[in-house]
Amino acid sequence: MKKQQPVTPTPENKTFINEVDDALREERLAAFWAKYKLFIIGGIVALFAFVAGKDLYASHQHKTAQAFANSYADAERAKDLTALTAIANSGSPFAPLAANNAAQLQLNVGNTAAAVALWDDVTANKNVPLFAQDLARFNAAGALLGSDTAAAEARLLPLLVEGNAFRLSALELQARILMSRNEKASAAAFYEEIAGTATAPRSLKQRAQQALATLR
Repeated sequence: MKKQQPVTPTPENKTFINEVDDALREERLAAFWAKYKLFIIGGIVALFAFVAGKDLYASHQHKTAQAFANSYADAERAKDLTALTAIANSGSPFAPLAANNAAQLQLNVGNTAAAVALWDDVTANKNVPLFAQDLARFNAAGALLGSDTAAAEARLLPLLVEGNAFRLSALELQARILMSRNEKASAAAFYEEIAGTATAPRSLKQRAQQALATLR
């Protein structure tokens, strides 16, 4: 049987084939558009709505943050304990600051228990940054120093670990507790660590040196 030779398309045939392909593509595109145009238009509308919604949400967030800031600033300026306490118990990003300031006001008028309760609330709130939690622990410990040294020590304990931002200040409070128990050797060790730390604040280092001078 004689083998057929492949037919080589002529230029005219190539042109015809290309035209047919183009026509088929246009026909398929027209059919696709007719079938799915509502979905395509809906998708475009949804995209524009999404972009507009993001802009509206960002604007809303900005206004909300500004309102929180204004409320906190007004309460702090007026030293309004009621307003500060309300902000402290709200979901405001200024809640930790308001709690700290409200606690200080309570402490100033002798309400140690109320002040410590506010600081403890900040410490227990896992949505609050760790630094704010540790600051609340430190302030509560300082408030309890003269009345309940065991409760003060419990709040200082997490601050005494290496690398904690409040470690040196916590060491000073712990040394004062030890001094109140007449545990002078242990207190001196803490004061020596503070005095020997190059990065310790000058005032803290001076207090440690003065304490050491009384112990020698």
